[in-house]
Amino acid sequence: MKKLKEQLKYNENKRHDILEIYKMYVETTQHISDCRQKSNNFYILLNTGIIAYTSFFNYLLVLLFGVLINIIWFCKINSYKKLNSAKFKVVNFVEKQLPIEVFNMEYKILKDGKHKNLSFYESCVPLVFITVFVLKMFIYNFNLLKQIGILILNYYGI
Repeated sequence: MKKLKEQLKYNENKRHDILEIYKMYVETTQHISDCRQKSNNFYILLNTGIIAYTSFFNYLLVLLFGVLINIIWFCKINSYKKLNSAKFKVVNFVEKQLPIEVFNMEYKILKDGKHKNLSFYESCVPLVFITVFVLKMFIYNFNLLKQIGILILNYYGI
């Protein structure tokens, strides 16, 4: 009887420890999501500044910088996606030790409903900015070539 009580107490303490670890780990996933959102806000602000700047001054170097920044942003989004995926695999593993698996249930519900992962939409944003900057570079170069052509024609009196 004494041994059974000790084992029950051990199991109760173990379950409490697992629950505390679970809570802490879920908080770290939220922290990663917060960092991800702050990162996205930074890149959107940076892109907005580049678009505003290149609306007045069409510097090819600034547009190239914009493309580079968005490639970095796209890679960072994919990195956060992998990190969150790994974290939720750990959360799902720990949930198996608990009476209810809420994150696993949520994932199954979303998966059955053909839910698109938000990372898909999130990663489209840098691609849109890249497209805008490449188009602006094309237009800038086209206008530059047009002006050079006009100068050459004027020089030869054509």
